[in-house]
Amino acid sequence: MGQRIAINRDGVFKLDDRAYRIPWTFSRRPVLSYRLLTEPLQASPSLKPLTAEQRIDTRKYLLWRAAACLIPEFRETDPKSLSLEDLDRLHEWIARHRPELFAS
Repeated sequence: MGQRIAINRDGVFKLDDRAYRIPWTFSRRPVLSYRLLTEPLQASPSLKPLTAEQRIDTRKYLLWRAAACLIPEFRETDPKSLSLEDLDRLHEWIARHRPELFAS
């Protein structure tokens, strides 16, 4: 099951006894990737609709991948070890404390 992520004011959090830091600044490529991966999922009329479980799994993977764009060391984590709530918490923190990611 997922872990409880607690992020301090400097953007540092621990998972599996390893510390991660959310950077203060980002280059253009990670920002563009982050924005793309965090966009809401859109239904496509040409594709079979996802089940509720598939939508949750897909959202969870995309949020994990978006975090890995900003925090390179995060790529080493297992996305299945995190809950959707913890990934949402991580991205809410990013939205509040790194608003430049969302500026045009």
